[in-house]
Amino acid sequence: MAPIRRSVARPSPVSVSNINDAPPAREVKLPPFEEDMPMAWFNQAEAYFRLNNVQDRTFWFYYVSWALSPPQKKLVRDILNTPTPPLNAYALLKDRLLQLYEKGEKERCRRYFATPPLGGRRPSELAADLMALCPQAEVDGPTIKYMFLFRLPPTMQTMLGEDTTSTLTELAARADALLDAEAAKESTIAAAVEESTVAAAGAAAPPSSRKRKADFRKKGPAKKRHGGGDSDPGPWKDMGLCWAHYNYGNKAHKCKPPCNWQGN
Repeated sequence: MAPIRRSVARPSPVSVSNINDAPPAREVKLPPFEEDMPMAWFNQAEAYFRLNNVQDRTFWFYYVSWALSPPQKKLVRDILNTPTPPLNAYALLKDRLLQLYEKGEKERCRRYFATPPLGGRRPSELAADLMALCPQAEVDGPTIKYMFLFRLPPTMQTMLGEDTTSTLTELAARADALLDAEAAKESTIAAAVEESTVAAAGAAAPPSSRKRKADFRKKGPAKKRHGGGDSDPGPWKDMGLCWAHYNYGNKAHKCKPPCNWQGN
């Protein structure tokens, strides 16, 4: 008897288009849209989509729209309010945002030459701002180095001006190190001045004042002596006598008026 053959059910093949159109396996969340660097933001967002295997441009459209702030959404609401986004919805949204926020070459050059001095920034931050605005043809040229040096303090210009071989990034790193060293030096000087000021103030106190303070710490407050002073309280005042006659009578040698002792 021939063996019975059992048919094994094979899974139906899944088309590539179905895989691409499937939602991503994990949540994809983009950082807020950056108006100052729109093209760089889109480049990073698209790389993030590809790393997470998000192929459908419709998902790209929704993820980008969720990364916009309310003021930004108002500028592209005609695209966002479409009930059924078209196939090129992402391209439309990207082009509109780049038109709104990407600076033209002329505007970039104007801001580049109007870059303010170092101020409260670090030299590396100044260099990054210049590189973001510099025309692409001048990024590796000497002009941007001079733009950087002329915006540093005079002491830094003198110390870095002779360096003609380092790149802008290397010059910025050296300038950061000089800035940190100067800050540490100023902090040390300030601490030394404060210490010397306190010591000088202690040495300038009068000797008698220092002695009284020392005696007070050793002995405590001085007790009042009941001598014969007129300001001392006592019963002799009520009797009209001085302190000497009240205590010694006829044997008193020092009488201080007013005193009603007989024989005065």
